[in-house]
Amino acid sequence: MAIEQLFYKLGKIFLILSVVAVVVLLITDFKIISWIPDCAFLSITGLYCPGCGGTRAVKSLLRGDIIRSFMYHPFVLYCVVAYIIFMLYEFAKKHFRIFHKAFPVEMVIYIGVGVLLLQWIIKVVLQFVL
Repeated sequence: MAIEQLFYKLGKIFLILSVVAVVVLLITDFKIISWIPDCAFLSITGLYCPGCGGTRAVKSLLRGDIIRSFMYHPFVLYCVVAYIIFMLYEFAKKHFRIFHKAFPVEMVIYIGVGVLLLQWIIKVVLQFVL
């Protein structure tokens, strides 16, 4: 099985789980997020971790505030956009036979890691400057 097919199947499962999670978050008015513990890396080192701001970014994105979500953690928005593009690409390739080349999964992952590391470095540098 090609990696694109595996990711496409996992993506369909992720879509179902995401819909359930969004419904739970909306029903509980995001109060369930308060159960998430504070960042251990930040508590121990005093430095932001690469994931710091991710929860706030997801929360902002679910409330429709795309700009604030991007400011909290651009990787979250990158993942959402990459996921949507990938799923649409694979759906069109499978059902309409529009695309014949494999989706560049590895390139998307490398760019994502770059976005994650870049935002982390900027946050840590700004933490000392401001």
